[in-house]
Amino acid sequence: MHPRGAALVVAVVTLAGCGGSDRLSAADYRKQATRICADADRRARAVPRPKDLAGLRSYLDSTVAIVQQDNERLRALKPPGDLQDGHAAALRAQDAAIRELQRLRTELRAPKPSLAAVQAGLARVARLGSEADRQFRRIGLPRCAS
Repeated sequence: MHPRGAALVVAVVTLAGCGGSDRLSAADYRKQATRICADADRRARAVPRPKDLAGLRSYLDSTVAIVQQDNERLRALKPPGDLQDGHAAALRAQDAAIRELQRLRTELRAPKPSLAAVQAGLARVARLGSEADRQFRRIGLPRCAS
């Protein structure tokens, strides 16, 4: 190989191995994720709690929007490699909870929503939320767990 070619290969390998990553440090990742979760928590707490099924529809509309935005902001973060799997698992659980909440909203828009279906859906959301909480705690983000 020509000396310039060898030097180019070494330069590319060196750049690829250090400093070329847009991954956050664990501390920066946790700091940014915690800020995102604290903001989402603050906004969710401001949503009035429902008193009836009509209120539940409105509540779900508001909270789904908050959780979706929270998830997208978290998804934009680039955690360090050792936190990537837990980050992805937490987001998958949150995505599944969002899908379930969207199903619940559809059920609640029916002329006569099934109370049993709503209760079952809320139980599924709680299980998925617990899974997301477990994953968030596992990667050092207790503020992102409910």
